[in-house]
Amino acid sequence: MIKNQLIFCLLFALLVAGCASGQNESEKRTKKPVIDGGEIIPRNYQTIYIHNFDNKTYEGGLSGSLKDYLILEFGADGRFMLEDKKESAELLIFGTIELFSLQPRNIDQFGQAQSFNMTIIVSVRARVQNGDEQNLVLPDTKTVRFDTTYSPRIAPFESRQIAIDRLLSGLARRVHIAVVKGWYSELKTPEELGR
Repeated sequence: MIKNQLIFCLLFALLVAGCASGQNESEKRTKKPVIDGGEIIPRNYQTIYIHNFDNKTYEGGLSGSLKDYLILEFGADGRFMLEDKKESAELLIFGTIELFSLQPRNIDQFGQAQSFNMTIIVSVRARVQNGDEQNLVLPDTKTVRFDTTYSPRIAPFESRQIAIDRLLSGLARRVHIAVVKGWYSELKTPEELGR
């Protein structure tokens, strides 16, 4: 009888120790890691001005349209107040359109392209107003890319300009996330996955 009670007490003590250990493991898992993908721009910066990006490509009209889409993206989340004059803003966003590529994807028997791959790559930086290169908010230049396809000949039909607008809209979404969080974690588009 005493032997059974001793075994029961031992099992009970092990069970209680196991539960306590499980609780500690659970608490460890719920604590946020030091680097959790949080915002990299300090909250004390609240106003922002977006420059026209320099355009190193031969495709015209990209810079102004990209700025419009960036204004929509940065204004949509309410994190920043957008300024019309750069002198009024605490932060400046600027960058360069490094690449715009339009490549035929499917060629028919007459040598006509049925669809096209479209790619755009930009480099983005953010700095404090009246700051120099030492006052960059982003520690380095962020390179952001977006790929898509379109077809003027296969349904659903899409014009080149509508495809460019869709391309710039997707790119602006990624630039916004890259500037605010330092990285973008969206799922890749089918084109980027090679489909």
